[in-house]
Amino acid sequence: MDDILVKHDMEKLPTILIGVSVAILIQAITSFLLTQILSVEAQHLISVLRSRVQKHLLPITHSLLRQSKDRHRQKNEQCHQRTDD
Repeated sequence: MDDILVKHDMEKLPTILIGVSVAILIQAITSFLLTQILSVEAQHLISVLRSRVQKHLLPITHSLLRQSKDRHRQKNEQCHQRTDD
């Protein structure tokens, strides 16, 4: 490298440029592939986590809806009892 810069030996310059270009190309390809793999894995993980949350919340939601329905029914019955009195 010093021969090219200091002594202006241009014969080795194409070899170094090709080497640097290949290194940049390899880095770009591996960076792209890593981004794609991480993206796919992240989407899969999000899907799994959403599924787990929904499985956890579904029974809770169902029981809360049932409790709310029962309370509403009780209030209606109390109102009807008052109006009947």
